[in-house]
Amino acid sequence: NTSKYFTIITEHEALICNFITNRLHKDATISGSYIGAFSQKPKSVILTLVNRSQALALKHFLKQTDPHAFVIINSTCDVIGKGFREEI
Repeated sequence: NTSKYFTIITEHEALICNFITNRLHKDATISGSYIGAFSQKPKSVILTLVNRSQALALKHFLKQTDPHAFVIINSTCDVIGKGFREEI
């Protein structure tokens, strides 16, 4: 039941969310608009949760599409919600 939790900081949120929703058939949340401290450019934070094989596809897509994205990947085993475990 291990899933991968992605935090993606990017300038290309529409392109990445399109891949997550249409190719991986998962949902994502875009958290606000921020300014990168180094680049001083607008950035968005995308949060999503995928299985291991989808994580590989997403990592490959990010490397090809936005090599400057800042990505944090965590393993998690206790997920509750639609598409995962429905009960608390």
